[in-house]
Amino acid sequence: MLKFRFFNFAPMVRAAVVAFLMSLSPLPGTAQDEAYLSLRDMVFDLETNEEFHAFVDADLPLAVIMETDIEGQTMTLIMVAEGTTSIYFSDGGGMIGGGEYDFVRAEVFQLLGMVDQFANHFSESGTRSRPSAGMAHFYVVRRTGVFRSEEFVEEDMWDAGNLSALLRQAHAVIGGLREVQTAQQ
Repeated sequence: MLKFRFFNFAPMVRAAVVAFLMSLSPLPGTAQDEAYLSLRDMVFDLETNEEFHAFVDADLPLAVIMETDIEGQTMTLIMVAEGTTSIYFSDGGGMIGGGEYDFVRAEVFQLLGMVDQFANHFSESGTRSRPSAGMAHFYVVRRTGVFRSEEFVEEDMWDAGNLSALLRQAHAVIGGLREVQTAQQ
């Protein structure tokens, strides 16, 4: 059974979404912004969700979030340890349900399994801020807290950045989501 909900945006390629996002300007406190923040907060809340902890391998993080600022809008990629995978934008567009597909789940579990290699690039985060203009960052949600990477310019990280392997794997997940979306059109 298909469990996807598609929203109003072009294919999930960075270059394709930039033009779309530039035409939108949701303001903090708008319905779009509130819906976006609500979805985002649900993932951060997994840290204290004891029932969810029982379903997740104790060695894995509960979730990884990658966020990128694109022309003032935030793209958020959510990867949860039980397979839930979604991508959405602070403007209200997005796609949920990607984890229903084995090839997307495989990419997600590969990313979740490699996060510990980068532990020295994360510190406990008391805030849940979005990335600064033109920047990106990761959050790792664990039973012991929420940890955030340093911010980085995504284009600078592809070959030599400290988080480049993690960034590439996140883009492999995005690529899987694109395949699903393309197949459904």
